[in-house]
Amino acid sequence: MKETAPLSRLDERLERLVHLVSELREEILGARAELGRNGSRLQTGLLTRLQSMSDTLAAMEKMAADDEHERRNLRALAKIGQVINSSLDRDTVLNEVIDTIIRLTGAQRAFLMLRRDDGELETVVARNWERASLHPGEYEISTTIVNQVAHEGRPILTTNAQGDPRFQAQVSIIAYSLRSILCVPLKVKGELMGVIYADHRVREGIFTERERSLIASFAHQAAVAIENAQLYEATRNYATELEQRVRERTAELHEANANLQSLSRLKDEFVANVSHELRTPITSVKLYAALIEKRNDKHEEYVAALMRETSRLEHIVESLLRISYLDQGQVVVTPAPVNLDHLAAQYVKDRQPLAASRGLNLRFEGQADHPPALADAELIGEALSILLTNALNYTSSGGEVVISTPTKTAEGRTWVGVSVSDTGPGISPEEQPRLFQRFFRGRVGQSSGTPGTGLGLAIVKEIMDRHEGRVEVESEGVPGRGAVFTCWLVPAQ
Repeated sequence: MKETAPLSRLDERLERLVHLVSELREEILGARAELGRNGSRLQTGLLTRLQSMSDTLAAMEKMAADDEHERRNLRALAKIGQVINSSLDRDTVLNEVIDTIIRLTGAQRAFLMLRRDDGELETVVARNWERASLHPGEYEISTTIVNQVAHEGRPILTTNAQGDPRFQAQVSIIAYSLRSILCVPLKVKGELMGVIYADHRVREGIFTERERSLIASFAHQAAVAIENAQLYEATRNYATELEQRVRERTAELHEANANLQSLSRLKDEFVANVSHELRTPITSVKLYAALIEKRNDKHEEYVAALMRETSRLEHIVESLLRISYLDQGQVVVTPAPVNLDHLAAQYVKDRQPLAASRGLNLRFEGQADHPPALADAELIGEALSILLTNALNYTSSGGEVVISTPTKTAEGRTWVGVSVSDTGPGISPEEQPRLFQRFFRGRVGQSSGTPGTGLGLAIVKEIMDRHEGRVEVESEGVPGRGAVFTCWLVPAQ
C-alpha cells in the first residue's frame, strides 16, 4: 500500500482539477447569460467572479506544476529502480543510489552508511552535488541525527538545523554550520541495514515533506537492491573461496597420493633390502652352527664368524627398533650444553685402532674457542657414530677421514656443528636429495657389498629434527673427493 500512495494522491488531484475546470466552465456560461440580460448593472459582480476565476486558475496552475513535478520524480524513481535492481554489482548500486538522492533532492552532499557486523555505521559512499567523491576531511555531518534515525528507524527532516530547537544546541550542528538536513533509514524486512544522510550547509528549506516522503519511498527499494548486491557479492566470494579450497584440497590429495606411492616404493625397497641383509647372516649362522656341531679343528674360527653374523643381525634389528622409537616419540631429548670438540675427539680416539687396521688416516680438527651446543650428548653421539661408521666403511685403504667442529651464521643466527669428511667415492647429485629417506641405499652402497639397511642417515635426520637442527651433505660425486656430512645445532646460551 505504501508504494501506491503517491499514485493515489495524483489521481485525487486529477479529479480535483477536472472538477475545478467544470466549475469554471459553468461560471463563464453563467456570466455570459447575466451580461445579456442585465448589462452594466452586473459589472461589479462579474469582476468579483472573474477574480475568483483567476484565483482558481492560479491554484490549478500550481496544482498542475506540483503534479508534474511529482510525476517527474516518480518517473525518475521508476527508472532508477530499474537500474539499481538490474545490477548485482555492489559498488554500482551504491553509487547510483547516492547520485539519485542528490539529483532528486538538490542536496549539497549525500552519504550512504551501512551497518557493520559490530553494529556500528560505516560510510561506504559519499558525494557532493557535482557527483564527486568526498575526501575524509569533508565528512562533517550531524552524528546526532544519524544515530537518532538509526536508533528509532524513522526519517528526520529539518529545514534549518541552526534554528531547530531539537538540534540547534548540538556541537556538530554549530561547528559545521549545518542547515537543511534529511536523513532516512534503510530497512529490509524490518531490520535496519543503514541510513541515507543528505544536507545543504548554506541554504535553508531545501528539503520539504515532499522530499522526505519521496526519499523514504526510494529508500525501501534502495535497501532491497543493496541487500541483493551484498548477497550476490557474498555468494560470489564464497564460491571463489570454495573453488580455492577445492583446488588446495585437490593439490593436497595429489601430494598425499604421491607420498603414498613413494612410501609404497620405499616399503618395497625396504622389504627387498632387509630380506637380503637378513638372509645372508641367517644363512651364515646356520652354516657355522652346523660346522660347529662337527667339532673339527676350525671350531674357534667358526665361533668367531658366528659371533660376527650374530652382531650383524643385532645391528639390523637395533636400527629398525631405533627408527621405530623415534617415530613414536619414545626417545626423550634432554638438552644441555655439550662441548662438541670433546665429543668428537673422544670418537676419534675410540675409532683410531679400527681406522688403522683398515689403512685409513683418521684425525680431528677442533677449535679452541668452539662454543658449546645445546643438545642431548647421547643422541648427538649416536648421530656422529653413524656418520663416522659410514665414512670408515666407504673409504678405501690409504684414504683419510676427518672430524671437525665448524661454526657459521645463517638466517640471522649462529650455528655450531660437527662435521665428518672422507675421501671415498662420493655421492652423485642425483642421489643426494634421497639420502635421508628411510631404506634408501645409493648405487655405491648397493655395489660395494658393504652391509646396511639404509636407515642410518634417516636416524641421523630424525635426531637432528628433534634438536631443531639440521644435517647437510656436500659432495661432487667424484671418486676420491668423497663427501662431507655436517650436523648443525644451536649454541647453548
